[in-house]
Amino acid sequence: MGADFLCASIPAAHIDDEREAGLKKIVAAATEEDFLELTESGVCPDEASDELRQGVFEALKEYLLADASRETDRRSEAGMDYEVFVTGGMSWGDSPTEIFDAFCVLGSFSPVYNKLEEWAKADFKNKCPMEPPHANGS
Repeated sequence: MGADFLCASIPAAHIDDEREAGLKKIVAAATEEDFLELTESGVCPDEASDELRQGVFEALKEYLLADASRETDRRSEAGMDYEVFVTGGMSWGDSPTEIFDAFCVLGSFSPVYNKLEEWAKADFKNKCPMEPPHANGS
């Protein structure tokens, strides 16, 4: 049996202090039903909501460092209206990167994922387009 390539992505939103506080409020206010997706998808073991909530808080801490991580890349493909952080690599049954599990947790927790996607779209829309190179090459 060999290794498999695993890849995970999540919307790449700029998180300032106000947005970070908003995400923490979302997690703090989450209901048992909100956490079902984490356990039903197999991303997290069947645990009590308090343990799952703590896991989401830990994943958020890692997400906040994603832009500075060498394990991630920020990408946008043709037709996308927002950027995503991407991570991945070869796996022999373990996580290919340290941040991989955090992306999987947040990707399976709709209240946070939906807010990240909303903000990533707004950030992308308000981003200044790259200027084309000057004709003289400068």
